[in-house]
Amino acid sequence: IDPESELYIKSRMFSAFLLRQSGELERSESAARQALERSPTDRQILLFIVAVLKEREELEEARALLEASLNEEPNNERLLLGLGALLADLGEEDRARTVMHRVI
Repeated sequence: IDPESELYIKSRMFSAFLLRQSGELERSESAARQALERSPTDRQILLFIVAVLKEREELEEARALLEASLNEEPNNERLLLGLGALLADLGEEDRARTVMHRVI
């Protein structure tokens, strides 16, 4: 499969999904990152990686990904909701509320 094709991106994400379902979180993240490299503005892929990172308890890395993406798209509601939920997971309730209020 041509690595620049849409089919490649979809196949990487399909693999990432199956790997996540089977508990192979590191490999799942790797496959999703390969897809994100080919489609860097696809926020659905980014949010998938964030979910995997949360499952792996790599919350600070997930936070860094969300914050970097929000620098590019500060009003993206899906990213804001993801960051708000993550901040709540990190125990940063005040900041989580502030971020969530940006969505409302």
